[in-house]
Amino acid sequence: MKGGKTNFLSEIAQEAQKTKSNFIPLPNTTNAELDKLLKGAEIHPTDKIPEPTPCLQIINNGIKIIIGSYGEFILLIGKAKSRKTFLVTLFFSIVAGYQLDKFVGNLQPGQVGLYFDTEQGNYYVHKVLTRICRLINKPIPDNLKVFSLRKFNPAQRLAIIEHAIYTIPNIGIVVIDGIRDLVTSINDEEQATSTTTKLLRWTEEKNIHLLTVLHQNKSDNNARGHLGTELVNKAQTVLSIAKSEDDKAISIVEAEQCRDMDFEPFAFTVDFEGLPKIVDTWEQAKPQGKKQIFNPITDVNIFTTLSKCFSGSGNEKISHGKLEKQIQYFYKELFGEKLTNAITIELITKSRNSGWIIQQKERLPYELGRFKE
Repeated sequence: MKGGKTNFLSEIAQEAQKTKSNFIPLPNTTNAELDKLLKGAEIHPTDKIPEPTPCLQIINNGIKIIIGSYGEFILLIGKAKSRKTFLVTLFFSIVAGYQLDKFVGNLQPGQVGLYFDTEQGNYYVHKVLTRICRLINKPIPDNLKVFSLRKFNPAQRLAIIEHAIYTIPNIGIVVIDGIRDLVTSINDEEQATSTTTKLLRWTEEKNIHLLTVLHQNKSDNNARGHLGTELVNKAQTVLSIAKSEDDKAISIVEAEQCRDMDFEPFAFTVDFEGLPKIVDTWEQAKPQGKKQIFNPITDVNIFTTLSKCFSGSGNEKISHGKLEKQIQYFYKELFGEKLTNAITIELITKSRNSGWIIQQKERLPYELGRFKE
């Protein structure tokens, strides 16, 4: 500084203007204003800063592990068609009230969730909405707003989302599926920095939790472009999702980076009703383990297993979830094979279509029918 007359922060601001940065105050900002900003950003040893409130947690071996907190954001990455939207739907529903033993959601009373889809048409966005409604068991939820932004350009999408975040009261969680559509190029460094900074500002200033989605590179498992690099560096948690190599009906979710404890991978599938469902029986493959080979599953074996399931107390009625578990248990007992959740769901669908089990109405329990080849 020449003669000590130039304010240090003012020099930073001037340098920022040379590089066309939008995030450090411009040169015409006064020293007093810069000093005020600096003072407001200082953290003191005597400050009493509360721990961030968990928004979404997973339970591993009886321990609650934070996946996402209020004031932070999660980045979900995966290849195309790896069921990213199904996972986002599941997480959003858990936060909004869907009960699952493995997870804990925490949308505060009176808070609302916003869901922005940037890619799909209205028909498919509506399917996402109805899927959430079915999971949380609310035909018309009062704490959920879903928006389709496909028809807008990147700048408009970004502006609409920001407007919603700052004008809709009592927001708890925001989903952006996917964030790539808020920029014109995922390799533009300025747009990547600008967009990531907005996420950091929105989450901190409004104390919301944000979940966003980005594709992985086709050639590797890294998040795409400069935008992906920035988001990975700033996210509270980075999750990856991929289809199982052994069973394409199952998707595996892993924690790539966590500020809290790492948690064990988990798997989910999509059931016959089109809803995401955790695969409780899935276990991570051991290194160099052999892929399980199943003997052919015959119709006779299926009906024999069904008969065993319903033999407990006459022709009782069994719920879908209980029937899944009983089929897996008795099939292994009778034929020595362990069925995956995905295969079990296929067997139930086949059995229902063949009249081997009867369901009087969708979502009602099953009863045993008659065997017809």
